[in-house]
Amino acid sequence: MTTTTKTTIARIRRILAKNDRKLKTSRSWGEKHNLGDHYIVDIYTNVVVDHHVDLGELGTELALAAEQEQAEKRTAKFNFHVENAKAYYDSLAQRKAQKKQAKAVSA
Repeated sequence: MTTTTKTTIARIRRILAKNDRKLKTSRSWGEKHNLGDHYIVDIYTNVVVDHHVDLGELGTELALAAEQEQAEKRTAKFNFHVENAKAYYDSLAQRKAQKKQAKAVSA
């Protein structure tokens, strides 16, 4: 097993752990024949969720999903900051208008 394969497996396991799944490697010939070299199980029920998993394909799929999730988080964070900035400047404009009215009334 090469370093890149180990790295890919580690990344896949971290991502799957967030979804209550676990990547397992077949040990015996019978497991390899029935489930393939790698398979995914649910950590609570220990039921095989996916078998004959292609690490390259799964890694790419999960990386794209993680990238999409990060982009959505960045967009949400940006929108939050924009909304806060709008609210802040609106409140400043209201305070200025109130001060102007107070000066006009007192004059």
